Amino acid sequence: MSAIAVGSDLVHYETLGRGRAVVLLHGWIGSWRYWVPTMQHLHLKYKVYAIDLFGFGDSAKNPRRYPIEEQIRMVQFVLEALDLKRAALVGHGLGAWVAAEIARRAPDSVARMMLISTPLYSPVDLDHRAPPMRMRSSVTPSSMDPGKTIYNAAELRGVRPLASLGRGGYDDKSGSRPRQPAIVDLGPSDPTIPNARLLNQIKLEEAARAQAERQADTPNPNPENPLYQLLAAHSPDSLLNRCVRRTDGLYSRLGPDVSRIDGRVLRETAIFYDAGRMLDSLRVVPAPTVLVHGQNDPLIPSPDEAVWNYLTHEKEELCVPIPVPGGHFPMSEYDNFHRLLTGFLDADDLREFEVKERWRRRSR
Repeated sequence: MSAIAVGSDLVHYETLGRGRAVVLLHGWIGSWRYWVPTMQHLHLKYKVYAIDLFGFGDSAKNPRRYPIEEQIRMVQFVLEALDLKRAALVGHGLGAWVAAEIARRAPDSVARMMLISTPLYSPVDLDHRAPPMRMRSSVTPSSMDPGKTIYNAAELRGVRPLASLGRGGYDDKSGSRPRQPAIVDLGPSDPTIPNARLLNQIKLEEAARAQAERQADTPNPNPENPLYQLLAAHSPDSLLNRCVRRTDGLYSRLGPDVSRIDGRVLRETAIFYDAGRMLDSLRVVPAPTVLVHGQNDPLIPSPDEAVWNYLTHEKEELCVPIPVPGGHFPMSEYDNFHRLLTGFLDADDLREFEVKERWRRRSR
């Protein structure tokens, strides 16, 4: 077991393998543990990290840390502490939302993303919504190699680079080793000392927590927030029952971790979800992105064609939706998931990444 101290709270993570960095972020049901088969599949070619978000697994159960802004800051903090300057992010549900926001705010920190069961709802103004300007490139945007494309980050509002590209990042050769992070394996009472250069974030974190506390008892600020309506009405166990039958082997694997989730985290992460902002964030993300969604997901409905059109308009080379058979857990329910993920991580160009389930734009 390894952990990183974020202020007075611990964030648990596990790692396996060596090579280019891949970071796995779980969703609202479970913890890092359901990524174990994925870690085992990838570890011969990649160094895989699986993080427990606040309120889940072995990470801190501190309600002040549950709002989405706190979760995003925490993952950014962990990436910096582990010196992961160019990681591939694989997020599921809540983890997909966190990954998308990190890629929007700190585009230099993300090499590519696979987002699974992402909450992509159609806002009421989608038909009249102008797609936001995506980042412009000095060369063709189809390249998967961030070193071949220079993006104008000044055009992206709110972007704060997490770290500059350097050796030890995602683009290093698989045989090279990143600098040793100042992180240690934890015993029962062995706290991890965070990187000193990150301590200047503490004041910002305290301010964010104070704001989160003020907002914690605020009624849902957006009556058209379908994600909040869903998560505020259910416990972690009831969400699991919606997604997986009790007779399914996946239920027995997820059950113990679901019982450890602080139910308050469901409401707190979703309270300020905005469907339009979610789509706009993905529109401006420069990292090559694959959006995987189970066609029969009982929790997060599969996006409709209007949403797919909005996300892929003029950026088909960078954003590829892939509807797959199954429900909310494609990594466990879709037989070809690991082949799909490996193909995406290995591909030099999304145009070379061909699968039969790939969604194609129907209107021009």
